[in-house]
Amino acid sequence: MRLLRTRHRIPNIFFVVELIRQGVPVSERVFRRTTELLAALLDDARMSPHDWLNIASALIDLDPVRARTTLSQLVENRHAQHRTRLEAAQLLGRLDRRFAIVAMDRLVADLNTSGHDRFKAAQALVAFDPAHAVTVFDELSADRELNGLRTEAALAVLAVHPGRGLALLAAITNDSSADGVVRLTAARSLTARNAEQGIPLLLVLASMSHVTERVRIDAAHAVAERDAQSALPVYLSLATKLKKYGLEAIDSAAKIDPPSAVAAAKAMATNRQSTPGSRLDAALRVAALDAQGGLKLLLKLTKDPTMADRRLAAGIRAGELDPTRAAEALRALSAKRLEGSDRLVVATAALNLDVEVGIDALADLAFADVGRYVRLAAAGAVASKDPTTGARLFTALTHAGYDGQTRLDAADALVEFDKAAAQSAYKAIAYDRSVRVDIRALAARRANIQPPEDLVTPDK
Repeated sequence: MRLLRTRHRIPNIFFVVELIRQGVPVSERVFRRTTELLAALLDDARMSPHDWLNIASALIDLDPVRARTTLSQLVENRHAQHRTRLEAAQLLGRLDRRFAIVAMDRLVADLNTSGHDRFKAAQALVAFDPAHAVTVFDELSADRELNGLRTEAALAVLAVHPGRGLALLAAITNDSSADGVVRLTAARSLTARNAEQGIPLLLVLASMSHVTERVRIDAAHAVAERDAQSALPVYLSLATKLKKYGLEAIDSAAKIDPPSAVAAAKAMATNRQSTPGSRLDAALRVAALDAQGGLKLLLKLTKDPTMADRRLAAGIRAGELDPTRAAEALRALSAKRLEGSDRLVVATAALNLDVEVGIDALADLAFADVGRYVRLAAAGAVASKDPTTGARLFTALTHAGYDGQTRLDAADALVEFDKAAAQSAYKAIAYDRSVRVDIRALAARRANIQPPEDLVTPDK
């Protein structure tokens, strides 16, 4: 009995169990105490899975009656881990398969456990009564708590009774209360085994506005895998109805019938209810299949005020097809009532597409009603491509009519291109009494001349 005390109890119990298995005689008291401890340890959540199985096997070998009682109680214990309950049910099969079947039925019917655990119990039931397991799977396929496992249950039935399995898959697909992904999975499984029955259900699923956009486009893809022509009208319809996946629908349609995809993309690009980003992407789809049609659309989008800041991107992408026409469109955009910095970005983009058109746009901007930074940056961008024209712009900006800081900054920039003109500009600024005193003083210093008399404070 000392071996069965608390210290080193488990190794000692296994030692005593092995003695009994080998036929070594032990007292009734030791035998009873051993089986009591084994039964108690089965209900101890601290046991490792390995030790738990060894303890259960030992109890079954030593005392089948106590083992049945203990394992049955574990199956009924909702506070125990489901893994332990399921293993207890399976071990009952070593005593009598009928015990295991009853126990697993109870686990399947226990609505307090997760659908995943109930399904695992049904899977374990197959080893003890395949025919009964099929009936259980049939019932589980209609259980909405199982979600995606409903399809797995239907497929388990289908493996034994194909006709019934297909009917269950169709029922899941048509279940309006089921999650869209669950319905799609069932429809895919059905189509893989019976396309004639599955494709119509997929087409219906793709047309349902109350399922997610992802489910609808994936249903169309599933149809296309089997029958591309049947999928084409679905894709074209989804292109106008799906906000997030409309372009994906167009791309898929393009693989089946490019002209139809071009028409759908044009419709999206010109639809002002769509986002500017989607409209631009649609126009690019058109350009990929029809260069001239795409160019026309992109130029149109460049002029469309509802495209907001995507007008610049439309013009730049149009430049990949026709740089001059795109540059002209951007020049026109740069003259619109945009923020000065935005106009500078647009005009510079025109310069990158067509130097002549861009210079004209930037020259206009240099003398437009914009801030000092934009004026000087426009002239500087011109000078980077055409120094002579740039110098003329800087010279013009040094003249009276502009604020003193602009004139001084323009003269500073002019030094790089025409030092004599810059010197004259500095002198003109220094002697212009309409300019701020500090700026006049700076101009005089840079011109290396004596400050004008009105800037000099007489000595007292």
